[in-house]
Amino acid sequence: MYGELLKIVGAPGFESRNPVELYQERLGDCLVQLGRYAEAEPVALSSYRALEAKLGREDARTREALASVVELYRAWGRPREAARGSAPAAAAGAR
Repeated sequence: MYGELLKIVGAPGFESRNPVELYQERLGDCLVQLGRYAEAEPVALSSYRALEAKLGREDARTREALASVVELYRAWGRPREAARGSAPAAAAGAR
């Protein structure tokens, strides 16, 4: 369902008060709840990076996206990445 929503909010001419990456972050949260961690990781990381670039690191929505990334790693049993809280920055450097 969120995949369909992303198609709609990303369509040309659609105007939303929220960046599309915010919806993408919600999709990542859903995937985490379903235990689909490998699928959630790229979604969560890309939404965090995009929100950070668009809104800045201190924006509440960016911080929420980072919290979602940390929660993903906790749920996935990857405490090192969760504890660092800098997994998105490290992953971005590896691109």
